[in-house]
Amino acid sequence: MPFGKWQDFDACVSDFKAQGKNEDQAKNICGNLQAKLGKESFSWVGDIKPDEGHLIKGTAIHPCKTVHPDEWPGIRVYLGEELQKAVHTLAGTPLLLDHIFPLNGKIIAAEYEDGAIEYVAELNDQQVLSWIRDGTIKHCSVEYDWGSLVRLNGDVAPKDITFQGLALLKDFMPGDPATSVEVWEALARRLKEAKEMSEQGNDPKNVPPKAKEQQDLTTDDLKQRIQQLEQQRQQLYTQADALWPELDALNQLLQAKIQVQVVAGMETYGTLKGHVTTLTNEKTALGEKIQNLEAQTNGFAAEKKTLEDKISTLETEKSDLVKRLGEGVVDPQKQQENLVDVVLEGLKEAAYERIPRSWSYGAELQNRRIRKIIEKLEESKREKT
Repeated sequence: MPFGKWQDFDACVSDFKAQGKNEDQAKNICGNLQAKLGKESFSWVGDIKPDEGHLIKGTAIHPCKTVHPDEWPGIRVYLGEELQKAVHTLAGTPLLLDHIFPLNGKIIAAEYEDGAIEYVAELNDQQVLSWIRDGTIKHCSVEYDWGSLVRLNGDVAPKDITFQGLALLKDFMPGDPATSVEVWEALARRLKEAKEMSEQGNDPKNVPPKAKEQQDLTTDDLKQRIQQLEQQRQQLYTQADALWPELDALNQLLQAKIQVQVVAGMETYGTLKGHVTTLTNEKTALGEKIQNLEAQTNGFAAEKKTLEDKISTLETEKSDLVKRLGEGVVDPQKQQENLVDVVLEGLKEAAYERIPRSWSYGAELQNRRIRKIIEKLEESKREKT
């Protein structure tokens, strides 16, 4: 289907690729120009006819690259061959408003034509139809599932697409700006007006005054005017062409900022994870220290019990000695020396030459005291001898 100076969509893409654009940029440019300059033929609709203004039509999507900052994957490339394979799965799917609210309507038919998926849908909602008529709704967005994702020049392209529905966009921007939504009655009215104007144009009586003035122009004047209009059209194409690099740059900047935010989030997550690991290790170390202290406490209790048993044994031995001596004469000095020897021997057995490092300071202090008592007793014994 011709539009602008091109015979069809592929010719437009080839033209812009020859001007230095890559394929994605060329398809984006031609999709927008086709939406603005050309009207889809919809030759494939067959016997489908407007029905009291309840039918809508338009372009659902064309091969392009779209940006979705809040979704994954953030950048998606739609391939023409994949759209052609999937186009018939769009028929019979429901209509929605802004991807949220179900509408009373569905896609009647869809076909891939002029480098895009065209659709015809039935819509039984007067409010939404009025929004389409007044231009509040003029774009749409497909809903779909994919079978797989493939890498394509650093981006992601969905394959084995199955369409699930079509959302009419009122409060959201489209991923593909070349999409369109139109009430079929408006199209029929324009076609009728164009036909009437064509029929009237054949009658000299119906030629408007300005057209009559143009009929008086010379051939050179007409050529010059055509050349001026052609230059103006080329200027418009150039202006539209100049906007696409800026749009691509903005999209790349947006993706870069999103990636920075993602990296920052991952770094924050890594830092928090490191803190958690550190705290877990500290908790484990404290648990081990508590176990060691409990073991030392148990050791001290056992040692105390041993000393108490020795004291009890000494008391028993003392009692036995007293009984055996009875009323006999006992040298008090000798008895005291024997008792000192017994106590000294018991203290030496209880004292440690060196306290283990793992024991507490209290154990060290107690051992020092016992050794001082031993030293005093030995010194006293030496003085008496």
